[in-house]
Amino acid sequence: MVYLAGHADSHPCSLQEVADFEKIPPAYLGKILGDLRKHGLLVSAKGIHGGYELAEPASEITLWKICEVLDPIPESRSCILGFEDCGEGHRCELDEAWLPLRRSFIGLLKSTTIGDLAGPREKEGALETLELETVEDVYANYKE
Repeated sequence: MVYLAGHADSHPCSLQEVADFEKIPPAYLGKILGDLRKHGLLVSAKGIHGGYELAEPASEITLWKICEVLDPIPESRSCILGFEDCGEGHRCELDEAWLPLRRSFIGLLKSTTIGDLAGPREKEGALETLELETVEDVYANYKE
């Protein structure tokens, strides 16, 4: 998605082009891109000048939208230890530590767009440009 965002103004990108750049097996990438297309995040065209493009501006595609397609993360409180029922009345040992981290992680996914990652990708460390909270900040904000 970041590679496609970086080429949004130039041309549709072929599966092979993206696979070569990202060093992902084409068959595996094809399944991923197909799922993203089916869910409206990508558009594709066949033929010699065909390929994949973002279906909407990179600034509107959040990491959360992508996760919803590829590996959904339930927004409800799910137990990090795998208990079926975790929450009020049944709290596992890690609940107090896990809940603020989980909320922070979901917030990051919902607030970070492909556009946020696309620009700095040419430089080192795209994620370094994002303003991330430290674990200490997450806990401090949760306790307040």
